[in-house]
Amino acid sequence: MFRQAVRRAFALLLAICLLPAAALGEAVSPAEEWPVDSSAVTRADFDLSVQLHADAFPADGLTDYQGWETLLSKLRLSGVMDLQRFPRPNNRMYMDAQIFLNDRELTSFSFEDYWGFRYVRSPALCNRSIHFQMDNYLEFMLKPYEYYELPTQYIALLTYPEVTAYLAESYEDVLTPYFHSEGSRTISYDDLYQLCLDMDAVTTEAKAEQSYFYLSALLIDLGMTEQVYDGLSYLEDYLDWLDPEQQGMTITATGNTDRYEIGGHTLFTRTRDEDTLAFRLSLPTENDEELAVEYDRMPGVNGGTNVNARLTVSVEEETLIDLTLTADGLPKETDTQAIGHLTFAVSGSALEEAAYAFQFRLTRSAEEPPFHVTFGVDWLHPETEKPAFTLLYSADVEMKDESVLVDRTYNNQNDFFHLNDAYLEEYKRDFALPVALTCAPLLMEMPSGVLNDILRFCDETGILATLGIE
Repeated sequence: MFRQAVRRAFALLLAICLLPAAALGEAVSPAEEWPVDSSAVTRADFDLSVQLHADAFPADGLTDYQGWETLLSKLRLSGVMDLQRFPRPNNRMYMDAQIFLNDRELTSFSFEDYWGFRYVRSPALCNRSIHFQMDNYLEFMLKPYEYYELPTQYIALLTYPEVTAYLAESYEDVLTPYFHSEGSRTISYDDLYQLCLDMDAVTTEAKAEQSYFYLSALLIDLGMTEQVYDGLSYLEDYLDWLDPEQQGMTITATGNTDRYEIGGHTLFTRTRDEDTLAFRLSLPTENDEELAVEYDRMPGVNGGTNVNARLTVSVEEETLIDLTLTADGLPKETDTQAIGHLTFAVSGSALEEAAYAFQFRLTRSAEEPPFHVTFGVDWLHPETEKPAFTLLYSADVEMKDESVLVDRTYNNQNDFFHLNDAYLEEYKRDFALPVALTCAPLLMEMPSGVLNDILRFCDETGILATLGIE
């Protein structure tokens, strides 16, 4: 019963709410930050490392945590990165970087992202380039989930923020003419109907496949991709249920609070002033289902900004999905120091309960470039509440003009994400030996327990069998 209910709820409600909510309420629009000039290039001369803390993990008798701590402490990534318009869809990025083992260069590589065309070149690949067409990335990263039950779709969403930015901008472009005004006002049914058609087009036209696989990455664990995609494609059906009398939407402004009502339903309320913002979005259905989103942003007691956000899906008295995000100490645009915490929790009868806690710290030598920045974030183990993984980043940041982005020539235009048996054999033939020789020093430094962990993982997931190694 609950499986069908949650699918209906998300199909009708997430379709309206999840992507366009921020644009509708101007609720999470970031303040304008440097660089204002869209052609400007941000250059970062950076170092990046990851640490594991073995004492934060309860002993399980299988994983060699101490070995992983030792190995990761020997590795770091260093390089120079140029960013333009990141993470907008028309961004450019170029990076020259080196991987160090015990402070000696293990290998180097260059990486370029040019409007969704990514290229990697390295001596470990015989100085040949590999091409990645990002329009196919989400679909490709869903395959390990389907075949090996690995959550690679979430890695895809994190490493391809341009697709999120594209969808957010597309919805904002549609919503802005209708909702970004001031004072009490009305929006006619005809205008709302046209708005629905325009929002349908975001899903079904230019980037239809991207939209579909984006929703798949978000929702495949719940098995609701098809239902939500259909809901996003026919938003006018939901409008007709909300407003059968075709009276349109009334927006009432009282003080610093706006209230959005349609067909007797209060869908959205927003209260804002210079330092705070609060909104609630509530979308019901005819089957006593509701998706609700709540968001509060306020100044922190000890500086910085605190945020509380919650998304729930319920049917009658039952909460099927409950997602909460709390953060304190988030830096403001002009802050040069910040220390804070972030917690993300998942619960509800349709999900397995889980919670993830992080702590972070940021220092910046000036408000605007050039400056030196350091950033560290720890994942806290839920049982010991100790830092288990630590990501450390430091960089010297400065602004450059567009001339530093030079067009480069690449010898290979075959899309890696079209990987098939023939491509796999070609990559194994051309790159297996040079990659193995490059990694040999790393293997020499690798504790035997770490090697056993890797082999056991690959065997249990079926990766070894796929590579023909059994």
